[in-house]
Amino acid sequence: MPLEIVMPKLGLTMTEGLIVEWKKAEGDKVKKGEILFVLETEKVTYEVESPEDGILGKIHVQAGETVPVGAPVAHLLKPGEDASVLEQAILSLEQMRMADKAMAAEPTSIEGQVPDRHANIQKDGRSKASPLAKRTARKHHIELRTVIGTGPDGMIIKEDVDKARQSVVQTISSAPLSPDVHKEGELVPHSGMRLAIARNMMASKVETAQTYMSNTVDAGKIVQYRKEMLQKIQALHGVRITITDLMMKITAAAIAEHPIINTRWTDQGTVFIADVHMGMAMALDDGLIVPVIRDINKKQIVHIAKDRMALIQKARENRFLPDDISGSTFTLSAMGMFGTEQFTANINVPENAILAVGAIIDKPVVVDRGIQIRPMMNLTLTYDHRAIDGAEAGKFMRTLMSLVEDPVPVLEQRVIPGDAPERRITIIGGGMGGYPAAIKAARMGAKVTLIEKGRLGGVCLNWGCIPTKSLLQSCQVIKTVTESDLFGIRCGDHQIDLKAIMGRKNRVVSQLRAGVEKLLAAKQVRIIQGTAQIMDPSSVQVQETGETVKSDKVIIASGSSPRKLDLKGMDGPGMWDSDDFLGMNRLPKRVAIIGGGVIGVEFAQILNRLGADVTILEMLDGLVPGVDGEIALALEQRLVEEGIKVFTKASIREIKHRRGSKTVEFIADGRTMKCVASKVIISVGRNPDLTWLNAEKLGLATKDGALQVNERMETSIPGIYGVGDVVGGIMLAHVAMAEGECAAKNAMGDESEMRYDVIPSCIYTSPEVAVVGLSEEQARERFDIEVGRFSFHGSGKALVLNETFGMVKIIAEKRSGRVIGVHMIGPHATDMIGEAVLGMSMKMTVQELASAVHPHPSLSEAVMESALSLCGGATHMP
Repeated sequence: MPLEIVMPKLGLTMTEGLIVEWKKAEGDKVKKGEILFVLETEKVTYEVESPEDGILGKIHVQAGETVPVGAPVAHLLKPGEDASVLEQAILSLEQMRMADKAMAAEPTSIEGQVPDRHANIQKDGRSKASPLAKRTARKHHIELRTVIGTGPDGMIIKEDVDKARQSVVQTISSAPLSPDVHKEGELVPHSGMRLAIARNMMASKVETAQTYMSNTVDAGKIVQYRKEMLQKIQALHGVRITITDLMMKITAAAIAEHPIINTRWTDQGTVFIADVHMGMAMALDDGLIVPVIRDINKKQIVHIAKDRMALIQKARENRFLPDDISGSTFTLSAMGMFGTEQFTANINVPENAILAVGAIIDKPVVVDRGIQIRPMMNLTLTYDHRAIDGAEAGKFMRTLMSLVEDPVPVLEQRVIPGDAPERRITIIGGGMGGYPAAIKAARMGAKVTLIEKGRLGGVCLNWGCIPTKSLLQSCQVIKTVTESDLFGIRCGDHQIDLKAIMGRKNRVVSQLRAGVEKLLAAKQVRIIQGTAQIMDPSSVQVQETGETVKSDKVIIASGSSPRKLDLKGMDGPGMWDSDDFLGMNRLPKRVAIIGGGVIGVEFAQILNRLGADVTILEMLDGLVPGVDGEIALALEQRLVEEGIKVFTKASIREIKHRRGSKTVEFIADGRTMKCVASKVIISVGRNPDLTWLNAEKLGLATKDGALQVNERMETSIPGIYGVGDVVGGIMLAHVAMAEGECAAKNAMGDESEMRYDVIPSCIYTSPEVAVVGLSEEQARERFDIEVGRFSFHGSGKALVLNETFGMVKIIAEKRSGRVIGVHMIGPHATDMIGEAVLGMSMKMTVQELASAVHPHPSLSEAVMESALSLCGGATHMP
């Protein structure tokens, strides 16, 4: 027999539907899942799919007609059936229609019913009208009972409402009565939605064991949070957050700690539901509806606000789909917009609980034995006592109250796994920009492929930060042993074993690299060993194998390569870069280092303490360019005291090679000078590595050899990001890590911006140097400043360590006292700078820093003392 296609029921309140359009014609072949027709109700517009393969045999209800739920609208011929089998089906349908007409012709006994000429009044007292006619009538306040229908069987259609509207305009000169004003004794028929609400409310009362629990909570912090974040979020995301948004997020967090709240009662047992699909009670003209924000426990406040606004817009345009208004697991009802202080809400069956959120009202409360006016909010939980015990409800309410009173940790939660749809992300480069980006993206639910042509960890882990710091630590031990007599310990003669020192360095590097591999494996990041070439924004090819990796987003973290000088003699033997230095197996006797930046001075101290004769040649006015001048000069002084020869303003002319030695000719202080060395190390910085990226062909914008990116780390091509040394700027490992995580967040749809205003920079020599913010020279150009200093000679802990050389220098804006630069040279400066970074990120003043109690004895007291020098005087300084 042919398959009967009926008007589907799309929700509890749906009683009829209007067929807007047929997508298939009689005789068309259809596949299962293909769209047959589009229907419209008072709430939704919906595409009805074919339940099976077949041929659309007969259409019974034409476009523009409205029929009740369950009424046959068409017959579908199954495979192998022909038109002859339709006759019996059509005959049965006609007989059913004749019976319906006979019943409709019987008189009704509803008291107060309108005159018989209104044939559009149904048995239940409602006007028979198309959904479009009903919406038009509501919009223009037209009473359907006064409209004569000209549609099928007397149904009111939109044109009838339009005519009635024109008639009202023409005949009524005075203002019409409010739609809420009715004549005495007038019968106002119930809408379908109102009847459905009534049924649900009765079911809620009869079918559940409703119990109530109320608490009043201080809402001051969520009010303050909204005030602080409203403009920022609106500017960044184009959406206004509301107290309801905040309360839904907070409530979802409380539910996560008390899963019993997010359950359904059945006769067989209680069903626990992992995800929170939160219903949001919404009042429409015809009654209450509960649209749903799905997976709310996995969304940030911005996404919740956007979902709420989208649902409101759908309600205004009557575009709800069935999924929009079904499947909630917990409902929140807020009445604050009406000033309602306290109310109870009926459970939205089949849920087990609903939360009623009242208006926030200023009230006097007792705080620390005093009376204060605080913004208080009433919360009332209605719960089904069959599934949720009073103690469990009380625990939930206690958690909810604590989160309302301390909401920031919940509201500031970042994206958690599952928050974003799975995306494919390809990362080029496994260094300090690449592998943290891979871990971050994987944690956020991405399918990540990382392509690395060398070793995981990149330059920093394998040939830079880590191996250099390992060698510096070995040299610090040499210094400690050399000075051991000062501590009353006689070590006698000591020997330096370069092979053992380099071996330890290699073991440290190997251990950390293995750790990175395990971290990536734990996050199921696919690692490809090879050279990556970008073919197009979604395709990256591995050159060695020809494999093409497809992805939604690409993050370029290809790093940098050592910069080379265009000098005569640069290509001769014995010219080292950083890789050669870190791989040495024999200590050179005399070394010339061209470049006195961070890398150059660290290499110089290592070689000097190992026993080499070292000369630094720097073309600029001082060592470590960019560092505060006073701090840089102090470091230079210390290096010279150790026996390292330093020439600044040195212009290199030529490098001459002789058997077993090199002669570097340079001009300094107006004189031509020579430096004889067995090895020459070139340490003049690094260049972004754009090899194989096809930057020019793809149209990737570059500047001075570096990829250009915006504050979101996105290149000129949408969907392609750049991080780390390849984008130039501040070439530091921790900057690359921050950029990588920023790019990963944006690639996953979690908007993030990179900040460069509070970036620390460290030099791991002895004494260490650490700086953040503006140097004294930079600050004087922009502000009226004051400078505080404290020498480590006044630090008890520094004296204990025999590390009294150095100081902490603080630069503050004189008018506001805000700290705008902190510079340190001394023991453990690279560890202590974190305090300054945190403080400056929070707009710290010197007064705040000076008043913070620091442990004694500790090196960090020098930070406090330096601040005190600007606030009346340091305690331990004359």
